[in-house]
Amino acid sequence: ITKEALREGWDCSFAYLLGIIPNVGSNTGVTQLVGRILRQPNAKKTGIKDLDESYAYYVRDDSGQILDRVVAGFKNEGLEDLVSNIKKADHEDFKPKTVNIKKELKDKYANTFYLPVWLMIESEKAKRRFNYALHIKPRLDFSRLELEDEFMKSLKQSLSEERSERAAFAVTLDDKSRTIYTTEKLSDDAEKNINISYMTRRFTEIVENPFLARTLADSCLKAVEEKIGRKNLQEHFSFIVSLIVKYLTEEKARREEQVFLDYIENKKLLLAVSDDETIGYSVPETDTITVSRLPNTFQYYLFEDVELETMNNLEKKVGQILDNQAKILWWFRNKASKSWYAIQGWKEHKIRPDFVAAKKRGKDGFEILYIIESKGEHLSGNPD
Repeated sequence: ITKEALREGWDCSFAYLLGIIPNVGSNTGVTQLVGRILRQPNAKKTGIKDLDESYAYYVRDDSGQILDRVVAGFKNEGLEDLVSNIKKADHEDFKPKTVNIKKELKDKYANTFYLPVWLMIESEKAKRRFNYALHIKPRLDFSRLELEDEFMKSLKQSLSEERSERAAFAVTLDDKSRTIYTTEKLSDDAEKNINISYMTRRFTEIVENPFLARTLADSCLKAVEEKIGRKNLQEHFSFIVSLIVKYLTEEKARREEQVFLDYIENKKLLLAVSDDETIGYSVPETDTITVSRLPNTFQYYLFEDVELETMNNLEKKVGQILDNQAKILWWFRNKASKSWYAIQGWKEHKIRPDFVAAKKRGKDGFEILYIIESKGEHLSGNPD
């Protein structure tokens, strides 16, 4: 399973199956992806037809466009002779299908399809959707950041647990499948351990501005050296950088949250539902799914059909629990794509919940909407 490596030139001479899961937008991207599997097993013809072909599987419905991009890409690369060998095979079992919200639910409960979003109040009449890049990031100022005394004290105490000694381990198997291992101590050149460029790169993951990251790196190194001495700084450089990066990450999160809470306290930010398309959010009226061979047994699913093939066991279990509720009005599985529901908080990345469910009041009234994130028990207690 890989991502950028396929497009950056990684070659695997024995790969001949390719699965394209997300949509690929450019001709070059498609050509480079498919090019990874054109080398055939071990880059040699086998004489066996099935092994002398490459196979690309994709889950989108624009198969004609993907094929055109591959053809155009081959021509641009001077590989016209390969174009005649491209063949398309359709699988009837996996055709895309557009499904609508069930008519009886849309007619009666359309007002329940609006989900809450954070809105910035810019004036008495002007409101806009809260945006991390516009409303949080510009207010994060790291130019005057200093390492606190408590952090310095903690850093100094932790150094006693670190050793500057390094060892290399090599483990091999002999002819009788017995393990043989060797250990070699490595000399440690402390002077070479301080790498300001490495530290700057780590800092740019947090502050983004490379010039500010370099300034921060310089000031942090100077402060640490004054506190623990140059020898300790040299011997434990990588460990110290990791501690400072962790400190900066936590400090950034603290500041992000504080900016967010200040907006709320000053009544500049509020959680609301709205039928205004420019600022509010409502559930998409249609969903595109892959036709499944599995029967849909859910009675209260919001849409006419559900894509069971892409639901894992946990999601199916949660879906069944929701469908069995005596007071369920409707529910649906939220998707992790642009047009589907996401919650933007003070952090840069949005939360995309797994399910949305409506609870009914009385016989057929509406009481409350639930936004549900499902996790396996193995993640119980995990702070993330």
